[in-house]
Amino acid sequence: MRKPVISLLLAALLLSPLFPAAAAEIRISAAASLTNVVKALVADYQQEHPASRPLPNFAASGALAKQIVAGAPADIYVAADPNWLDYLQQQGLLAADSRKTLAQNSLVLVGTTEVEMAGNRLIMAKDVRQALLYADRGEVDAALVYRTDALLVQQAKLLLAVPQELYPQIRYPAVLTKAGAVKPEARTFFDYLFSPAAQQVFRQHGFVLP
Repeated sequence: MRKPVISLLLAALLLSPLFPAAAAEIRISAAASLTNVVKALVADYQQEHPASRPLPNFAASGALAKQIVAGAPADIYVAADPNWLDYLQQQGLLAADSRKTLAQNSLVLVGTTEVEMAGNRLIMAKDVRQALLYADRGEVDAALVYRTDALLVQQAKLLLAVPQELYPQIRYPAVLTKAGAVKPEARTFFDYLFSPAAQQVFRQHGFVLP
């Protein structure tokens, strides 16, 4: 009766190398304005860490924070508004000692034609990428977007750089969630975001480093 059991165990041991362990998933919730740069960083990272599987989720900072509170999986959170990190910290969801400023940005106005700044109707977009799309299609006269997003327009053009004194400095704070802080692969990717190689990618996409 024991021989079949031993045979099955030997077969399992022989076949196990054919089925490697699943890649380690790293859930990244990042502000929509970081879409292109984060995708580039993920591609570069996977070349050096093929066993890792970074999975970015892009949306408005507030929408991402609410998703995390509702239980959506997230190991790393990068926002365009530090107030949402404060909100998640109050919910007890962040590894507070990991919070760092990752990059900086500025505001510009883009559109397809010169526009009068007075008397225009304001249209709200779900995030900066939607606002950029409206302006690039000519569906609105102009859109207020980040400078890095303005580099992506096809039809629209830069109309105005908004003076810095008119708005608070735009910073992108990054943080590990409590779930991410206990995952070695998430901590490794988080550290990579602040490495010289990653900083160069941020510069290439128009961001300013703190």
